This record gives sequence, structure tokens and C-alpha cells, in this order.
Amino acid sequence: MPQDDRVEALQADVRAVLGLPRARVSSWRSGVDFWADLLHDGDQLLGVVRSPRVELVPTSYEGVVDFGEVLLKEAVAAELLARAEVPVPRVLRTRRTDSADRVSWSLAEFVESEDNFPVAPVLAELGGLTRTIHEIEPDTGLLAPKRSWTEFFTTRLGQRMASAAKYTELPVPADFVDRLGALLVGREHAATRLLHMDLRPPNLCVRSGRVVAVLDLANCLVGDPLLELARIRSYGLLDDAFLEGYGRPHPVDELEEVLLDLYQLDTEVLLVSVAVEEIGDQDLHREKIAATRRLCARITAMTR
Repeated sequence: MPQDDRVEALQADVRAVLGLPRARVSSWRSGVDFWADLLHDGDQLLGVVRSPRVELVPTSYEGVVDFGEVLLKEAVAAELLARAEVPVPRVLRTRRTDSADRVSWSLAEFVESEDNFPVAPVLAELGGLTRTIHEIEPDTGLLAPKRSWTEFFTTRLGQRMASAAKYTELPVPADFVDRLGALLVGREHAATRLLHMDLRPPNLCVRSGRVVAVLDLANCLVGDPLLELARIRSYGLLDDAFLEGYGRPHPVDELEEVLLDLYQLDTEVLLVSVAVEEIGDQDLHREKIAATRRLCARITAMTR
């Protein structure tokens, strides 16, 4: 759909749902999965409207993703985070479409942020915020896997590895994923915490060297905090300052190191496919193939 037509259709639905006949939607930013548009009523900025680029997306690495459902999960996660005093934009309205000619959307408050802020000065604070997120034990089933943590994670990893194998040979034995399941059984007790799963600079609002909002809750789920720490390590942010803010040392034993490698593999192998199928970034694709093969070899050697 052309951009003008997309905005016009979204604007008509937002006006009808909110009862604001003069509200105006204007293009602002876009990501891989969502549009982010500004909503004004006259001169007043009401907030940011997020809507999926495509409502239902079949993927080779995660099955069909329903982005209308993702918006509902974001609203639940935002409420949980706000209760724990993690700074997040307040969700003002969520609209799950009931028609093929409309899209789902959510309206959240607009939070101002500095552009291109230095990351290092906020890593300790980010570590503390991450710890606060991980102390939340949600009582809602909407964010939790419907199976045991071990079954959920090994199934997801196996699917992502099968997708990545279309692009590179993975140096692992045939029973690699099944073998790793034994390591995860001991993490079932820990896999009850809220995870954000995309804590990186583009998803932070920063002003005067302080984090004033955490954005993009689309990946939130209930799981093992080590999974999030492994993703943060993949982003290159798991340094001493972050860990000091989080309140824990580097991996304390060999098992934890293997688990971090295993959980980081989940991120790297996902990005092997995403880099090609969604982003079109060949440099990222090659980088993630190298990281995936390196982790596969290291995990295999450590679990013989």
C-alpha cells in the first residue's frame, strides 16, 4: 500500500475509535515490523501510533507472527513495567483489528529523547533497570510460553537453526539441540521472570545522561534472565558497568558460561535469517554466520 494511503486509512480508523474527527496522523519513523506515526489533534501532540507493517507474517524461523497480538502483549508488559517503576511510555489505547481492511494499532505517549546519545554513561543505569525488570514475576499467562521452558526454548532454537542452515553449514552433531535440553532443565525455576529482550540504544530514550523511557516491548516474554543477559552480550553491552548496575559478576562457573553461549546462539542464529529475509543487510548476515559458527563449535566442545 502506498504510504499516503496507509496513513489515510490509519487516520480514519484512529479518528473513529477515539471519537476525534479532526485528529491527524503523520508519518514519523519505521522499523522492521512496525510503523511509528505521530497523532495530533489541532496543535496538541496526543502521542505515537504504532501499527504493524503486515498484520500476519509467516517466517522461516518462528512460524506465523501475529502483530496484532504483539501489540496486546506490549500493553500488558507496559503496565507491569510501570508498576515496577521502570520508565515506559504510557499506553493510552490498543486497537486489535477485526477486519481485513484495517490494521491493529496502539497509541502511547510521546517521550522526548536526545539523538545519538553516548551509551557508556548509561550502562550502569541500564543494568539496574534490567535487574528491576527481571525481578518482576508476571501473574498473566499472555507473556508466558505455553510449554515448559526447556521445551519452548529447544523447539525455538531448533526452528531457528533449521532456518539458518539454509545459509550456512552449522558445525554441530545431529543431536545438538536435544543434548542441550538437559542443561535447561535446571533453569526451569528461574524461567519465571519478565524479560524485555531488546534492550539496546535504539529502544532507549535518554535525556541529560539518564534513561527516561524504555521502548519497544514487542519481544517481552516470561523466561530465564540469563537469556536476556546473553542477548545484551550479543549487543556488546554486557560490560563491567552494566554488571555493576545489575548487581552480579561475570559468569561464576562453567555451566553458566555454557548457558550464556547457548542463549546467545538463539540471538545470533535468528539474525542469520533476519538479516537476509527482513533487513537485507549482507554485512550483518556474514557477521552473524561467523558468530553462530563460533558459538556452535564452542558449545559442542564444552558439552562433549
